[in-house]
Amino acid sequence: MCWWLLLSTVFTLVAAEASGQALPSPATDRVYVKSDGNELSVRRNVPVPYRTLEALNGALEHPFPASARAIRLVRAAPPEVIDYALCVTGDGTLILGEQVFAVDVAKGRNVFVRGGATRGYPPLGRPGPWVWLLELPVSREMNATLILYATTAGWPVRAMVIDVSQEP
Repeated sequence: MCWWLLLSTVFTLVAAEASGQALPSPATDRVYVKSDGNELSVRRNVPVPYRTLEALNGALEHPFPASARAIRLVRAAPPEVIDYALCVTGDGTLILGEQVFAVDVAKGRNVFVRGGATRGYPPLGRPGPWVWLLELPVSREMNATLILYATTAGWPVRAMVIDVSQEP
C-alpha cells in the first residue's frame, strides 16, 4: 500500500512538472512559476505586516525585510527583481506594495529603481475569512492567478495562505 502511495505521489509531481504547473517546494514552502526566463516565487504562508496605507508607504522607502516579502518576480529581460509585500486595510482591501530593482550584474547586487502601492483589490463577496484574487504577469505568454486566503475572519489580517494557478 505504501508503494502505491509513493508511486502515485511521484507520478503526480512528474506530470505536474511536465505540464508546467506550479509545484510547492517542501523545503521552502514556496511555489515557483517559470516562463520565458522569468520566475515568480510565492510564499505559501505569509504574514501581513502592514495594516494601513500609511504604514505600507513608509516601508516602501527601504527594501522590504525578507519576512515581509510575500512575492518575488525575477525578470530576465530587462534584468530586474520586483518584490511585493501585503497590506490589508480595515475595510478588507488588499494592497500590494511593490519595489522594483534593476540587477547590476557587474556589482552583483540589486539597485532600487522605484517603489509604490499598486491598486486595491476588494475581497470576494463570500462568508468567512476574506479571499482575494490577484493576477500577475509572469511573461508575455503566461499570467499567474494568486488566490489569497486570510487565515482568520475580520480585521486585522495577520497572515494569509496563497495558492497559485497559471494561465497561458
